Amino acid sequence: MTLAVIASRIGSGVGRALAGLAFGVALYLVNFLVITPIAFAVFQDANQPVELATHLIFGSVAVLFLMGRRAGQVRP
Repeated sequence: MTLAVIASRIGSGVGRALAGLAFGVALYLVNFLVITPIAFAVFQDANQPVELATHLIFGSVAVLFLMGRRAGQVRP
C-alpha cells in the first residue's frame, strides 16, 4: 500500500520506476538489517547481493503492476 501511494503521486514512468527500486532497497534494509537479526538468525548467512537483487526486482515488478492497474482503471 505504501508503494501504491508513492507511485500515485509521481507523474512520470521513470520516477515510478525509481520509486519501485527505492522501495525494494528499503524493504531489503528492513528485512535484513532490522528483522533478520532479531527473529531469523539463520538468514544472516544468506547471499546478500542476491537478496538485494531480488528485492530490487520485486520493487520493479510491484510498481509495474501498480502502473498497469492504474491504466486499467482509466479505460472504459
